[in-house]
Amino acid sequence: MGDFKKRTRAMFKAIDSRILILHGDIHALKKINSELIVPELEKLGKNAIYSVYPGLNHGFYWANTGATLKPIKKNLERSFGPHR
Repeated sequence: MGDFKKRTRAMFKAIDSRILILHGDIHALKKINSELIVPELEKLGKNAIYSVYPGLNHGFYWANTGATLKPIKKNLERSFGPHR
C-alpha cells in the first residue's frame, strides 16, 4: 500500500464522529468520493452519510442550473434535526 493511502487510512481511522458528504453531480469530485473515499470509510465501519444532488455543482451555489437547495435542507434536517 502506498504511503499516501496509508496516511489517508490512518486519518480516516482517527475519525470518531459521523461523517456527512454532500455535493452536486456536476463536479468531478463525486467520482473520487463515490469510488474511493466512501468505500474506504465503509471498510473501516465509519458512520458516513453520502448524498449527491442532481443539477448542482461542487459548491451548490455556483450551479446556476435552476436547481433548488430544498433537497439539501431536507437531508440536513433528516441527519441533524430541524434548523432553529
